[in-house]
Amino acid sequence: MRITRNTNNTEGRNNRDMDNVIPEHEARRSFALGVFNGAVFRFSEALIDPPLVLTWFVSQLTSSNLLVGLVTPLGDAGWLLPQIFVSIRIQRMRHKMGSYTVAAVIRAIAWLVLGMAIWLVETPHVLLVGFFVMYTIARLSSGLGGLAFFDVVAKTIPARRRGSFFAWRAASWSSGCARARRWGAGWRSATLTGASTRWTSTTT
Repeated sequence: MRITRNTNNTEGRNNRDMDNVIPEHEARRSFALGVFNGAVFRFSEALIDPPLVLTWFVSQLTSSNLLVGLVTPLGDAGWLLPQIFVSIRIQRMRHKMGSYTVAAVIRAIAWLVLGMAIWLVETPHVLLVGFFVMYTIARLSSGLGGLAFFDVVAKTIPARRRGSFFAWRAASWSSGCARARRWGAGWRSATLTGASTRWTSTTT
């Protein structure tokens, strides 16, 4: 019990010391930008919801139930597996913001390329392969960026505010998610349905 109490006291002092290091105006700025980042990220994730949107998209390209069912577990694996293999290396990095930025850029490029491919590629099988390649890259980069993200949060958001920080991110997600799903339903109907009609006409 004594060891546990001393450990908790040490952690508490470390958190207070970190809070004192972060200037108040920087903490407020990081808080606001972090909540905004969470809202945008969750909004985009709702638009490409794997169980709802992406599985339907893949079903328009192939009749294979295996490939359709692979979408969701592939996304989960892409998020979790990188954290197993590179967590120690990223933990040893002195500055982790760079790795987070690189991962975010790679993820954005992968989704951009995939979005362009929907309109530029007319062969369903080629588009199917391109989808899984870009989707895998995007999910792996998300997993890599997630490791650095929590470290950046720990260094920019004071410990006493982290509870409200993640609560605001969750609140912005829940309000934005409903809008994203309504908007995403129309986007899917107008965009993907029109594209799938073009792929069907190409193969017939």
